Amino acid sequence: MTNNAASADATLRHPVPRQLPAGILGFVGRQAELAALEALIAQPTGEPATTVVTVDGTAAVGKTALAVHWAHQVADRYPDGQLYVNLHGFGPGVPLDPDRALRGFLQALGVGPAAIPDDRDPKGRLEARAALFRSLLAGRRMLVLLDNARSADDVRPLLPGTSTCLTVVTSRSELEGLRVRYGAVRITAGLLPRSDAVALLARRLRAPGDDVWPELDELAGQCAYLPLALAIAGARADDGSREAIRRLVTDLRDLRSRLDVLGSDEADLDLRTVFKWSYESLSPPAANLFALLGLHPGPDIDEYACAALLGVHELPGRALRTLTGANLLTEHEHQHERRSLRFTSHDLLRGFAHELAAGLDAAETRTALGRLLDYYLATAQAADAAAQPWVSYRHPPTAGAEPVPVAADVAPAGGTLAATDETPISASWPQPPIVTEDDATAWFEAELPVLLSMVEIAAAEGFESHAWRLAWALMVFLRRTGRRTERAEVHRMAAEAADRAGHRHARAASRRKLADALARLGRQSEAHPLLATALAEFEELGDDDGARQVHLSFARVLESEQRYAEALHHAREALALARDEPGPAAGTLRGDDPARGAEPLAVADCLTSASIQLCHLGQYEEALSDGSQALDLYTRIGHREGRANILRHLGRAEGKLGRHAVAIAHHEQSRQLDSQLGDRFWEAQAMDNLADEYLATGDEATAHRWREQALTVLESLSHPEAEAVRAKLHGSGG
Repeated sequence: MTNNAASADATLRHPVPRQLPAGILGFVGRQAELAALEALIAQPTGEPATTVVTVDGTAAVGKTALAVHWAHQVADRYPDGQLYVNLHGFGPGVPLDPDRALRGFLQALGVGPAAIPDDRDPKGRLEARAALFRSLLAGRRMLVLLDNARSADDVRPLLPGTSTCLTVVTSRSELEGLRVRYGAVRITAGLLPRSDAVALLARRLRAPGDDVWPELDELAGQCAYLPLALAIAGARADDGSREAIRRLVTDLRDLRSRLDVLGSDEADLDLRTVFKWSYESLSPPAANLFALLGLHPGPDIDEYACAALLGVHELPGRALRTLTGANLLTEHEHQHERRSLRFTSHDLLRGFAHELAAGLDAAETRTALGRLLDYYLATAQAADAAAQPWVSYRHPPTAGAEPVPVAADVAPAGGTLAATDETPISASWPQPPIVTEDDATAWFEAELPVLLSMVEIAAAEGFESHAWRLAWALMVFLRRTGRRTERAEVHRMAAEAADRAGHRHARAASRRKLADALARLGRQSEAHPLLATALAEFEELGDDDGARQVHLSFARVLESEQRYAEALHHAREALALARDEPGPAAGTLRGDDPARGAEPLAVADCLTSASIQLCHLGQYEEALSDGSQALDLYTRIGHREGRANILRHLGRAEGKLGRHAVAIAHHEQSRQLDSQLGDRFWEAQAMDNLADEYLATGDEATAHRWREQALTVLESLSHPEAEAVRAKLHGSGG
């Protein structure tokens, strides 16, 4: 080996190698990554923080451009030269053998062909060349850029053995082995920030002025802020005219054809081909998962849903690690310590995965989609149950019909809690731990965009019962969080799916829920015919539980129209059905059992509805009688949501009777319960009611404070009732 080094020195005739390829003229962005790279070699001690840096990232994210740009910036700090090689780890053909890469480096360092080790044994030849390479670099200050590496094994023979050299390795893989063995520092090149992506487009297109920024902003988003896609888009509209940009934006609006629009005849510039090179490097389990992810609507997915997609009984941790290691998925930062890991990818990669899924066996993909829908339905139902621990459900005899809510401590009657043919078998795959109301809220918040899309997918792909049952499971969460538009949309899809399926029970229930949602949006005229048809359908089916629920919905809609006497009639009709009594029912004398042997939750809901209308009609003592009975029932069964609701109305009745201290106590209890439930709209209503009562007692300062808080919440919900509260706030007193 010493003789080889001596021979190499003797034959050294070439100048110091300057092999860095040309950088990109007008390089844009990457300030954070450039600063991180600079910090590694600008240590206070004068010694570099590391001798190996890996720059990884997803395909087409601009790893090479970043590494080359920075290498040119610091080249003068490595006066003995800069070496560069493209290892072709991802691309057509096979990766460059380290043996060949070393031969090129040795030649660049002035080693003549005869002095380059050429053992017949490949392993011995590689080791000899690597040793000679390290000998030649010993004590020299050189920068080595190893571009497009596939694995740590391809890189190790090319690493100098001296701390005076720095090696930068770019790869689509994270190259964990280099960090473990050599303490390499990892820098991940992510998608460009929006501002940098727009700036890159503006520079490529030589944009003439600010008037094109809106189009450039949309174009940057369509390119997923991916540098190669942005560069291709810039080439497609290279005259920079606003009309050319608008045409391109229009062409890119269809996600399904976006990879075609951004395609190229040159393989290394064609996004689909570039993504395919990454995909083909995956292990079979990881490749299968990535393809199946094309069935998922995004924007992200958790590990439990991945298990359902695959139909496996354990979380697919290894496959997910492979995909994140290959930068085909990115792991989300998760704030809640009990929340599962979440993964995402940009729109163009999702489009590529969708194409892969479309190429799978149709029966296989439909089965996988069914598993995914089963998972989301089962978990949404579990989360809905955790959010209402005081409620259980009695499954009706008809499969697919709406389960009847009953008090949790009431044994099912007239039905069974056993699974029907359409009930998901939740034990078939791992389930996230959803035990408490907080768990349920966190899961719904994290999954809401996915769940809304899954309702749409289920309705479109022939899984109609999943569509309406998933919409039902979402209802309480959407109502509590004030998502009025989303609530109406999912129930509209549910009603249409039930109609297509010809399922009369589900159609009637979904129409009722849609009517409730529309009334919350102020669209009462649309709600009335829906409720009329739902009531007629339930009555034809002999479904008293369904009819009772419609009467309660009628009462709510009529109340919103200030038609209180008609609303009271429907509340009494509902109460009669709950107690199985003929004709409209009245309340119960104090001291009697208000449920009269009937299901207590159903009776409590009906008494609450009647109490509300009686209060509106000025019949405050009767309102207090019915309301107190409802409160007793809700308290008995631990129904916090029901207690919050009736306490709000008991407070109003007490206030109207001049008993303001009692009213304030009721409203404060209601507010605290709504706060615990996360029901922000009704919490704001309780705050507004508190303001009214404090104002009636002459405490204007406290009234003003509660009114301000109510307005803040309603404005955050973009709720139309904010205007009325604002008017009160700016009126006299508070």
